[in-house]
Amino acid sequence: QTIEEEFGMPLFDRTRRGFALNDAGKVFLPYAKKIVAQQEQCYKALHKGDFHENIVRLTAEAKIIDLIIDFCKAYPDYTIDYHQLDALETELHAGNVDVVFLSKSKILTEDIIAVPFYRESVLLLVYEGHPLYDRESVALSEICDETLIGLPKEAFIDNKDFDTIFRDAGFASGPNITVPVASDVIRMVREKMGLALVHGSEEEGSDVPGLRTIPLRPKLEYDVNMCYRTDVCLSRAAMDFIEFAKKWRIRQKNVELSFLRN
Repeated sequence: QTIEEEFGMPLFDRTRRGFALNDAGKVFLPYAKKIVAQQEQCYKALHKGDFHENIVRLTAEAKIIDLIIDFCKAYPDYTIDYHQLDALETELHAGNVDVVFLSKSKILTEDIIAVPFYRESVLLLVYEGHPLYDRESVALSEICDETLIGLPKEAFIDNKDFDTIFRDAGFASGPNITVPVASDVIRMVREKMGLALVHGSEEEGSDVPGLRTIPLRPKLEYDVNMCYRTDVCLSRAAMDFIEFAKKWRIRQKNVELSFLRN
C-alpha cells in the first residue's frame, strides 16, 4: 500500500477472494525484483565477511579437474564446493553456484558473462573388430541403426543445431542403452555391447586398449564456456577463481579435454 501511495495508483485488484496483480502491477513486478536483488547485493557488499569468502561454489558439464587441482595448489586456504546439478544455468541464476562451465553455444541473458574456455567435438567410440574400427571418419547416417550406449537423461548434446543434424541423419532418440556413470559406457563398448558418442578432442584419441574414437561427418563441435553472473556480489574466492581460470586457460596449450562428459 505504501508503494501504491508513492506511485499514485493501485498495483493489485482486491476482491473478497484475495488480490492479484493488475496491469500496472505486472509492469512494476520486474522492477521490484531488480530492486530486491540490488538491496540484497548491497547488504552482501556491506557484510562481505559473512558470505563464505573462502568458498568457490561451482559445477561443470565438462572435465575441469586439472583446473581445480592447480587452483587449490595456488590458493590452499580456499575451499572448492562442487555441486552435481542438472539445470546448470538455472542454478546459476538462482545464486546456488558462483561459476558454471556450460556447453551451450549461446548465453541469452545479459547478466551472465560467458568466457570461451575450450572446444570439444562429438566423436564415435568404437571397439576393435567392428566394421567401422579402421575408418578415418564416419557419417552419422551410418550409425543411426547401431546400438548406442550413453548416460541416463542424456541426448546426444544440448544443442538445437545438433538435434536437427541427428534427426536429419535418421536418429529418433538418444542412446539405446543407458548406464549409471561414464566409466560404464567405456566398459560396455569394450565388451562389444554397442558403440558410444563421446565428447573430446579429435587429436587425443582413446587411451583404452581395443577402443578408438573416430570423427563424425559432418564435424560436430561446440564451445565450453565459463559462466558467471555480473549482477551479484561474488565472494573473494569466486573472483580469484575466475581470474585464475582465465590466466590458466591462456597458459594451457593442450588442455586435457573430457573424454566423456562427467
